[in-house]
Amino acid sequence: MRRTLCGLILIVTLILLGIAQADTNAQGENILRVGYAGQPDDDMARGMTLAAQQVNSAGGVTAPDDRDYTYEILYPETPITDPADIGGVLTSLANSGAIAIFGPNDPELVNPVIPVLTNAQVPVLTGVTNDALFSQDENNNIFRAVPPERLYGLAMVDYLANQGAQSLVIVRQGVAWNDAVTGLRFTLQDYQLTTEFIIEVEEIEDALLRVSEIGALEVDAVIMYSSSAEDSASFFGALRGIGWTGIFVHRTAQELLSGTITNGSTEGIIGAATWTYGAEDTLSRTFVAQYVAEFGNVPGPLAAAGYDMFFALNRVIRDNGPEVAAVRTGLAGLSGLTLVRGEINPAGGPESDMSRTVYIYALTGKGGARAVAVYSNGILVEEGEEPVAGDPTSTPSPTATEEVVGPTATPQNVTITVDVPTLNVRSGPGTEFPVITQINEGEQYPVAGRSQDFLWYLIQVEGRLGWVSADLVTVFDPGGLLALLPIISAATPTVGVTAAPQSADLIINNVTLNPAVPQPGCQFTATVTVLNQGASAAGFFGVATTFIPGNQATFTGTNLQGLGPNATITAQLTQTINQSAYVPGLAYVVDINNEVNEGQNGEANNTFNAPFKIDKPVLQTATATVNANTPFDFFGGTPDMNWNTSNSNLEMQGGGQIGLVSNTPYENVHYDQVASTTKDNSHFNPQVNQVLVFTTAEGNRGVMKIDAINPGTSMTITYRVYNDSSTC
Repeated sequence: MRRTLCGLILIVTLILLGIAQADTNAQGENILRVGYAGQPDDDMARGMTLAAQQVNSAGGVTAPDDRDYTYEILYPETPITDPADIGGVLTSLANSGAIAIFGPNDPELVNPVIPVLTNAQVPVLTGVTNDALFSQDENNNIFRAVPPERLYGLAMVDYLANQGAQSLVIVRQGVAWNDAVTGLRFTLQDYQLTTEFIIEVEEIEDALLRVSEIGALEVDAVIMYSSSAEDSASFFGALRGIGWTGIFVHRTAQELLSGTITNGSTEGIIGAATWTYGAEDTLSRTFVAQYVAEFGNVPGPLAAAGYDMFFALNRVIRDNGPEVAAVRTGLAGLSGLTLVRGEINPAGGPESDMSRTVYIYALTGKGGARAVAVYSNGILVEEGEEPVAGDPTSTPSPTATEEVVGPTATPQNVTITVDVPTLNVRSGPGTEFPVITQINEGEQYPVAGRSQDFLWYLIQVEGRLGWVSADLVTVFDPGGLLALLPIISAATPTVGVTAAPQSADLIINNVTLNPAVPQPGCQFTATVTVLNQGASAAGFFGVATTFIPGNQATFTGTNLQGLGPNATITAQLTQTINQSAYVPGLAYVVDINNEVNEGQNGEANNTFNAPFKIDKPVLQTATATVNANTPFDFFGGTPDMNWNTSNSNLEMQGGGQIGLVSNTPYENVHYDQVASTTKDNSHFNPQVNQVLVFTTAEGNRGVMKIDAINPGTSMTITYRVYNDSSTC
């Protein structure tokens, strides 16, 4: 097996080699320069670097001019921070001899200046997914290193449909994802998935106000687009905090959420990428091992894209030569080339998309990732034989119906299984290194590297790398691959790993309410999860909050005895409140009396704020059309409201009343607020986005929001009608 794997690596390295000289090279200089419009420590730059090292270490190759060449990568002197910088960077790299330029990859920088890329002196291979990228490429000079955004949306929707999802909510934070959401909406038209509503915000606080509404609708999935790790984690935590258990799809979960959400709470998060380090095929596993050995951390999607595109460029230069025109033509005509991410086939499509492969992956409970489906040009790839580099075969994948669970019983790579109840994961291969987290008995993790003496294994956990003792795990080694894993020294940096503080440090990770929205007069429980992220044990401490519904304040607390380093514990705060209310940020506090020595700054992170709502049960919630001059019944069989367009009034009938609520979102209005709001028998000149409370002809309280108005004809409203009685 060792010879087989080495042979495969040799195929990956040698079958694609081919280097030639650019016209700008000096006489006798056998170096080809490739530019990167970014920084050397970027993911794509590292993927390029690894590929270039493999080519150069093999001694270079012979191009059509019968000369041998090696590669050099050029970088700009300063980072690109503004779209206006891009033109100068591309020109500088081309003038320095670059025959092609990789990047830039930030859509917020690229989208405003796409013509600059098309007018560059040399071909540009970018990681931007914008569907409209090529509409302004008059010179056919832009090549996309990753799939277009529409293919990510198609893969996400198809995967959800295959999982049985029927309803969803879309969340977009920031204008950078406008095109992605627009494309997703068109894709959804071809599937039997109902989009309940779309949340489009700039500030995450505005999205958090809609969480309870999502919970009330009981949708099967939420698809989120956001470029903020902190905001994304906050929104996901809020959904889980109200008891919502659906599928959470985050477009860039692997880049943002691995390592942001810890302690098992990443279960149920799905992402989409051009590639994931959780892929199990041989080419992917080999690439991960080589990348980890070189850089000390796991590769991201753009690292794989940079690696693949460098070898694709390499093939073009071998076959066509290094002249700019030949490179441009050769890239457009590539086909039948299979690399880490699958087939590279820009010639097979209408646009210059170098890859049309999309991986759907699941984040595991410890922040890792595992591929669950692979799509090629929007079509699910069935399981099959692994590809051989250079052959136009498809990358194998799990089936679309595969359940999102932990590792399989027969993994295809070197895997450790924890043998002890709790195992320390350390920042280096030895007990002298600090503990960064703990894993539990029976859990499985792929091995990314080892110490030279085989006494320590490097694994990926909670979005970062850490070491475990070989004496405390069982190793599954399919065919002697353990000996071929990269040997990583203690001095190798592990990105994202920091030493734990030497004192105890208590924080609250999450608060979950049961039920998610308690009812007045009914007992409920807030489960508070506490983590000691310090290096010393914590002794006796308290956890408490003061529930604040309306003008009533009720202190609730409990005491806990001891918590070891990197360990978690839950506290149950049980209470009964007799009023309804909404509190946007209820403060839960750990170590309420400052009994634990948490060092100089440890007390500063003892408070956890979470939205809290207590409300009456709902008889009916719906979105409905109210036709002009036609009585409308909210609930109960008796007409409640008429939209009289002759005087622009919403007129209540049967003794009902209506009133306007100011500065309170629809989802935050509660039962007692309906009673306390001033109401009349009519409301003049209704407007879109107004929130109105009402009582029906039968005397039930309710709240509605005006979603849309078709002047003089109809209006669309979302509403709920309360049940006066609690049902504990």
